[in-house]
Formats: sequence, C-alpha cells, structure tokens
Amino acid sequence: MGDDSMNPREELKEAMSEFAPDLRLLDCGWVLECEGDSGAATDADNQGGDDIVVDWVGVDSSGRLNILLWLGPGSEELAGGLVEFAMEILHRAESQFSFVMSHLGNCGIRPEMAPRLVLADSHFSARTLRRLAVLGSERIRLIEVHEVRTDSGVSHHLVLRWPEYEVSESVGPVSFLGSLPENLRGLAESVLQRLDHVDERVQYAGMGSDYLEWRLRGHSLCTLQFIDGALKGGTESKELDELPDVDAVETFVGSVLQRYFEVLEEEPAESEAGEESIVDKGLSVVLSHEELDAFM
Repeated sequence: MGDDSMNPREELKEAMSEFAPDLRLLDCGWVLECEGDSGAATDADNQGGDDIVVDWVGVDSSGRLNILLWLGPGSEELAGGLVEFAMEILHRAESQFSFVMSHLGNCGIRPEMAPRLVLADSHFSARTLRRLAVLGSERIRLIEVHEVRTDSGVSHHLVLRWPEYEVSESVGPVSFLGSLPENLRGLAESVLQRLDHVDERVQYAGMGSDYLEWRLRGHSLCTLQFIDGALKGGTESKELDELPDVDAVETFVGSVLQRYFEVLEEEPAESEAGEESIVDKGLSVVLSHEELDAFM
C-alpha cells in the first residue's frame, strides 16, 4: 500500500478484503441504467443523469451478489429518501441480473439469491439506520468509516454499522470437501492436491461452501464448484464441465495448466491514465495513500 502508481480502486479492494474476507470483489464501475421514467433519487456526486454507478460488485461466501456503493459527500441530502434510493438500486440490479451474470461468467454467484446492497459512509444516523433496516439484513449492509487522529498520524477503520453482528460461514477447502458427497470427495481432493503443486504463487482467491477459486498474478486461473449435485470445474476461458471421474479430472487439470501458462505469458495490465479516482468521488477519507499505510 502507499505506492503512488497503484489504482485507487485496487486500494479499496485490498481494504475490503481485510475488513470482509468473506466478500470476494469481482468487478467495478457497474452502470445501473435508468429504466424509463423511474423517478429515482440520485447522488449528484456519483451519478450522471439518471444512471447509478456502483463502485464494486462481489460475491459473499453464501453465493449472494453484493453491490458496494460509497456515498461520500452529499449523502446527507439523501437522508429523507435513502430507502427509496436503496430500493431503486436493488430493483435495477435485479432487472439487470442476467446481464451481469453473463458478463462475470463462472464466479460462484447463486442466481436464486436476491442481491444485497452494501452502503458505506462516514456516519449513519439512528434515523437513517431505522429507515434502512426495514429492508432486512439479507438486502442491506451498512459500513461506517471511523477516523482516529493521534500525534503519530491518522488512521481510518471500517466498522460494520448494521446488522451489528453477522455470523460468517466457515469457508475453505476443508468445508468445501466436507459439503461433498463421499463419491465426489476423492475427485475433489485430487484436484486440490494437484493445484497445490503447480506454483507457490497460485493462491485461493474465493472460497464458499460450494465453490473454490484459484488466482495467479491477479488473474483467475480456475474454479471448482458443487452445483446441482455435481462436481464441476472451469477456467476463465472455458465453461464449467462436470467432473464425474478420474479421466474428467485429468482433462480439467490439463486445461488449468494451459491457463496457467497463458497467464505467465501475459504482460501485467497497466492502469488506464484517464480512469476516475475514488478520491475524486469523495472517498479521500479512505483512500489517500499515506492514510491507507496507517489503516492497513
């Protein structure tokens, strides 16, 4: 952290990965277009016209799509209509759900689960909290950014404002294997053991009770999922295939190795010079480089 060449959105991603390890961020800048004359409340600092731009979309350990939006300056103006604003975002997300699923590909999202909105701000008043809580914890999550100033500097800490307590699922390879029927457990163990020996830089990037994802140099390498009673595996460039036996596992591991060499040959992507900074969107409270050094 603190490297001036780092993309601010990547800094946000790192901060969220520390705060909410169960939330795997997938993509940023999702534009939720206005559907005719919806009359939605808008945040002038974040939206152009009637379009709503969310900062990140991700998937949690249950497979639910999460929509992350930092309110920033001017959020007080939304206090009276924040529930309507949140409901409008959720409505648009649901109506465009099939498109984002097609865009994101194999990423562990369970389409039968309604999306959840994650709103972040420096403070949520008790009145605002009461209004938003009516949406329920499965549909809304509120995060506050708390600032601490001392002689040694300034730090910022993310705090879950609502719901106050959340029980995270036990996720990881062990829980994934434990969720499988006995006839598939040995096949999955074989895949895990093989991938553990590919390269020490290959790391788990996403874990859920029914999926695992591996990444290399920030690129998706492959996913292993338990869907509709079947063990399935896929790479970024290949659709999920069922893995019913040893031969299918060998084919899958071969496609993962092919993807591995493709990633090694790719040049690191350079940040686009003209990309909008989160600081420009009112998030300097979280994302200044010096403060993130202290925060992280």
